[in-house]
Amino acid sequence: VGWWVVSYVTQPLRVLSQGADTLEFGVALPAGLQSLSGKNNELGKLAYSFLAMKERMDQSYGALETSLVEKEILLKEVHHRVKNNLQIISSILSLQSGALDDCGTGTKEAFEECQDRIQAMALVHEEVYQSGSFEKLHMASYLSKICDTLRLNRGNLRSIEIDTEADDGSLLPLDQAIPLGLIVNELVTNAIKYAFPGNRSGRIQVCFIREGNSWLLNVTDDGSGLPLTDTLKEGVGTQLVRGLVEQLRGSLDYASAPMGGTSISIRIDAQDMEN
Repeated sequence: VGWWVVSYVTQPLRVLSQGADTLEFGVALPAGLQSLSGKNNELGKLAYSFLAMKERMDQSYGALETSLVEKEILLKEVHHRVKNNLQIISSILSLQSGALDDCGTGTKEAFEECQDRIQAMALVHEEVYQSGSFEKLHMASYLSKICDTLRLNRGNLRSIEIDTEADDGSLLPLDQAIPLGLIVNELVTNAIKYAFPGNRSGRIQVCFIREGNSWLLNVTDDGSGLPLTDTLKEGVGTQLVRGLVEQLRGSLDYASAPMGGTSISIRIDAQDMEN
């Protein structure tokens, strides 16, 4: 009786238990489960059903995996095409601005600023395409590219240094990274235009760090300083900054930098940025 119990009950149950423990996509089931499924008894039928379930599971997981790969490729292609389209728009604006020499420098500068804003948005899609991450963006690389682009686009102002610093863990959702990138684009552009008159040299520092329960963005220059008056509200760039800060539910503060120049700080609740 003991031999019969071990041979026909205990051992098959042990094989079924091992199969349940190793039930995972891409992992082979115990060899004894196949032989057990050939027996003409209740345990054999159970083993056969177990094998059929494993086969259907592998097929389903395989189809899901293929679908996910296809969707990832599609998303990357979408971001790549959006980036290319934005760059085409930027190029069109550049060509159009070349035909506006007779309209004064103000009109041409407005076109150039629109180019910079479009380029800042295009860089988001470039970062997503290169990193393969479709949910969050690494702000250190993104902000650095924005500042490098601004420096290169304004060839007569290459004597201005632009340094960027961001926490290694500064990963933000795309819908938060885009407005933040536009804010940096506007603040750095304003510093280049107004803080260093007469093509004088200088330095602009962009810092994005985590402080407690908040993210702090600080843009500081060592130039002559922006006028800390209500005239700041008149510019399109300043209005855009204020609107984007309100969108992020943050606070905006203008102050004089310790070594001269202007320091602009934007503080945003970390929970709002990460949700």
